Amino acid sequence: MSTRVVATVLAVVIGVVAVGAGAVALLSMDDGAPPGPQGTRGARAPRAASSSAPAGVIAPRSDAAPAPEGGAPWIEPAGYETPLRAIDWSVVGETYAELLPLLRTRARAIARGAAGPPRQRERVDALWAELDELAQPLRATIQTVSRNGVFVHPAFLVNSVAATLHARGRGLTSEQLERLAAAARVADAERLDVDALAADPLLSPAMMAAIEAEARRGLCDDVDDVLGERQRGLLHPAPLTGRVGLDPFRSVEVFRDRLTVLDATDGRAAVAEIVELVRASVGGGDERRDEAIEMASARLLPMVNAFFPEPPRSLDAAGHVKIETCIIAAQSVRDVIEPILALFTGGTLPETPPDVLDRPIILVRAARD
Repeated sequence: MSTRVVATVLAVVIGVVAVGAGAVALLSMDDGAPPGPQGTRGARAPRAASSSAPAGVIAPRSDAAPAPEGGAPWIEPAGYETPLRAIDWSVVGETYAELLPLLRTRARAIARGAAGPPRQRERVDALWAELDELAQPLRATIQTVSRNGVFVHPAFLVNSVAATLHARGRGLTSEQLERLAAAARVADAERLDVDALAADPLLSPAMMAAIEAEARRGLCDDVDDVLGERQRGLLHPAPLTGRVGLDPFRSVEVFRDRLTVLDATDGRAAVAEIVELVRASVGGGDERRDEAIEMASARLLPMVNAFFPEPPRSLDAAGHVKIETCIIAAQSVRDVIEPILALFTGGTLPETPPDVLDRPIILVRAARD
């Protein structure tokens, strides 16, 4: 990605932060499997029947394009042919087709104040791990900030959308596939320069992830514009749309598994939680805890209570927030977390950034039973 494009994305990100109550948010607003072997396409056995798999009641579209033979890619953007052909896209589609209804069930359980059956949660985790392994051939050849950035990379996203909709009985037409291919070419023309981002001393890992997510948002919008209403509904069923951990086809996917969700009862409890999290990340520093709490209180208390989602039992409160919250939380790493960290370390940040710089903090109000 060129310097000009990075600057544009940063401007958009900072604009989102400014809109977020005019201040830093840390703070929720309302509203791996190990790498797998490469070159395994076609070597997998068909997926076994699962009681949680889609029921298959959706009649296939009569005008849908036929699936490529042998799990081959639906679309091959120039330069990515080899890694794309190493992925079995029929398995990708089947995996997402099983995952999406489970995510919807999870969201309904959260709305009832429940966690959902343990076996179902385990199945969701297993499906995420399988997708992580399937994506490895492409991940190994591209630059991304986040491990999950591969899922919203142009080459992966357009193929996963096509494969998933085919598996759900709402396959794309030839004309839609052509439009997706064009969207992928446009998005790939401005590649994300991860090395340039990493060299910027003002960008924390969390803020780099925010830039990546914002850079991919336009592609996700373009993909959705190609789809019909029912196709979009299969990929982004309400109220999952645009929520981290629940909507894998939006750029918020970059933040899956890299948010820290802290429960607190009020603003002061939240400040104490944050300070302790930062202190623990570097070890020691007990003698400066009071000073750190005073600093954090001055920066956070004027706004923190406004960012607790209501009601406590909501998708936001469970950490399934939208991208605007993720970006605000990422910005807060520099504005709040780094100064507290510097206080505990005597003004020098560690050479190896601790986890608190990589995982933006989302605050949620603890539910009272």
